[in-house]
Amino acid sequence: EGEREEVEALYAEAEAAHHDGDFAAASRLYEEVLSLDGEYVKALSGYAMLMRMRGQLQEAEALYQEAIRIDGNCPDALCGYGLLLRTINRHDEAEAMYQRALAIDEDHVNTLCSYGAFMHTLKNDPDEAERMYLKALKIDPHHVDSICNYAALKHVVRKDLTTAEVLYRMGLEENPDHVG
Repeated sequence: EGEREEVEALYAEAEAAHHDGDFAAASRLYEEVLSLDGEYVKALSGYAMLMRMRGQLQEAEALYQEAIRIDGNCPDALCGYGLLLRTINRHDEAEAMYQRALAIDEDHVNTLCSYGAFMHTLKNDPDEAERMYLKALKIDPHHVDSICNYAALKHVVRKDLTTAEVLYRMGLEENPDHVG
C-alpha cells in the first residue's frame, strides 16, 4: 500500500516536471518510478513520450512496446506509440494504433487530436480531421493541441482566416508557450 502511494506520488512529480519542460527532472523521476515498479504503464508511456520528444526514438519505441505488452488497452500508450510510428514514417502501423485507441475509448482527446492531424496531413481527409478536432474540443475545450491543429486546418485548408485567428488566440491564451 505505502509503496503504491510512493510510486503514484513520484509519477505525479514526473508528469508535472515533464509538463513544465524540465526534462532532466522528468527523466530522473520516470526512471525512479520504473525502478520501483517496472510495469507502471503510465510511467512507461510518459517516459516514452519524453524520449520521443528528445529524439531518442528507439528507446521510446521500446518503452511504448513494453507498455502495450503489459496493458494493450491503454489509450495513452497506443496513441503515443501511434505518434511515434508516424514520426518514423510507419504510417499504416500508426493508423492502426490510433484506431485501436479509439476502439477502446472513442472519446480519448489526445487520440482524436493526433489521429485528426494524421487524417489532415497524411490522408488528405480534412473533413474527418475536422470531425475529430470538434469532438476533442467538445470533450475538452481547453485542449491546446486540438485548438491549434483545428486552427491550422481552418487556416490552410478552409482558408477561413477569421476563425483560424480566433482559434490561434484561444490556444495562446490557454498556453502562451505552446509551439504546436
